[in-house]
Amino acid sequence: MDKRKNEIIKKLAYLGRLALLPFLYVLIFYHFILTRMHMRIVNKAILREKEGRMDEAEAGYRLFLKKNKDATPVYFFLGNLYWRSNRRDKALKIYEKGKNTCPS
Repeated sequence: MDKRKNEIIKKLAYLGRLALLPFLYVLIFYHFILTRMHMRIVNKAILREKEGRMDEAEAGYRLFLKKNKDATPVYFFLGNLYWRSNRRDKALKIYEKGKNTCPS
């Protein structure tokens, strides 16, 4: 009886893995698309900063950070924007936030 029970459990586990595969593919695909969309936001912000459109660049960096709180480099991009705009106090706060998100 135990042998039969173990066979049934193995089959159910196998079927469970098969049922999870489509879900995992969708999850990976969604993550890939979401990451690409978020990177477009950062790339546009960098471009806006180069063009001298600082308000739009700041908005882009902030939008990205709202959705990705652990994106250390973007904190430093935003901090650099503030530093160049002579908003040193804000820059230092953002640098500190970025430092705190950096893995030790």
